[in-house]
Amino acid sequence: LAPFKCRVVALHGYLEDDEYRKMIEATTYYVNASCCEGLCLPLMEFMSCRRPAVAPDHTAMADYIDASNAFIVRGTLEHNVWPHDPRDLFRTERYRIDWGSLLQAYEDSYRVAKGDPNRYRAMGGSACDAMCAHNSDDAVVERLRGFLAASDVADRAAAAARAEREDRALARESRKAAAQ
Repeated sequence: LAPFKCRVVALHGYLEDDEYRKMIEATTYYVNASCCEGLCLPLMEFMSCRRPAVAPDHTAMADYIDASNAFIVRGTLEHNVWPHDPRDLFRTERYRIDWGSLLQAYEDSYRVAKGDPNRYRAMGGSACDAMCAHNSDDAVVERLRGFLAASDVADRAAAAARAEREDRALARESRKAAAQ
C-alpha cells in the first residue's frame, strides 16, 4: 500500500498474540465510539501499553477514561431497547455519540500525535497509570474486600431479620399455647 497520512483499521475476528502485539505497537490511539460498554477489554489492553484513547467516558469506561489519557467523545443519554429483545420495549438506556465531538477528538488527537510528542507521551503514561490503578492486584483486592464486607453486612442483617421473624413466630405460638 502507498504511504498514508492516516490509516484507520477496523478488525472483525481474532488475531494471534504476536499479531495483536504488533498491531498495538503500530497503533497511535485506540478509538472507541460505542454507545455503551460492559468493560471494553481491548481498550484497556491498548491503554496498558501506553496508547491513549479517543473514547467516551460513559458506562464502564467512566471508571478509567479521563482527559489525561483520552480525547473525550461526548454522548447524550437516550432511551433504548435491550438488544435481541423481540418485544422492542424501551426499558434501558444508552449513549448517543455526538459525531461532531468525535470529529473534534480525531482532529485534536492528530495534532497531538504529530506536533506535541511530550503531551502524547504524558497521555500514554496516564493511560498506563489508569490501568494500573483500576486493574492491579491491589486495586482489585481492595474492591473485592469492600464488596465482600458489604455482602457480609447484608448477610448478617438478613440473618438478624430471619432470627427476629422466628422469635416473633415463637412468641405468637407461645401466646396461643398459653391461651389454650
